[in-house]
Amino acid sequence: MAEKVRVQSTDGIQEMEVSRLLEGTRLEYYAAKQFLEIYNRHRSVPYEIDLMQDSPDVACKPQPFFIEIATIFDEPTDAPKVLGRAEGAGGVREIHAAIQQINKILIDKATKRYGVTTCVLVIRHGVQIFSGDDFSLYVDEFVIPTVHEFEEIYLLAFREQNGVLHIGQGLIRLFPTQGP
Repeated sequence: MAEKVRVQSTDGIQEMEVSRLLEGTRLEYYAAKQFLEIYNRHRSVPYEIDLMQDSPDVACKPQPFFIEIATIFDEPTDAPKVLGRAEGAGGVREIHAAIQQINKILIDKATKRYGVTTCVLVIRHGVQIFSGDDFSLYVDEFVIPTVHEFEEIYLLAFREQNGVLHIGQGLIRLFPTQGP
């Protein structure tokens, strides 16, 4: 049976197969799903995706909980590769350049107003070159704007296990900062 999700559009709310979502919405859906899989591990009542919408991107239930998604790729051709429409690996670059790209997104998202409570920003790094452990070594280089509407901010990255990178399994909380 095909996976389905409710989607808000100009025509109202309709249920759609995930495979038929626009590419950007499909990337947001899978990033939210990967995030919730990790985020819910320590919750007695787990959140689940209720509605894909414009801003913030994802509304969850059972309580009002919203997720704004940003996905970072190295090259314009990387998104189709992740979605299985192209072959080959993404371009190699330094982790500091990736962090600078993430910082630009943090600044951009901080300027937006979402008009909801309990909104979480999830930045998904979609390139298999770096793992969450790699980013954790440079966590002090992330620049969190002092004014923003997010209750929490996370970086969703690959996780390395036995030399294999697993997509969307490394979750780093960037805000509020974790204690020692």
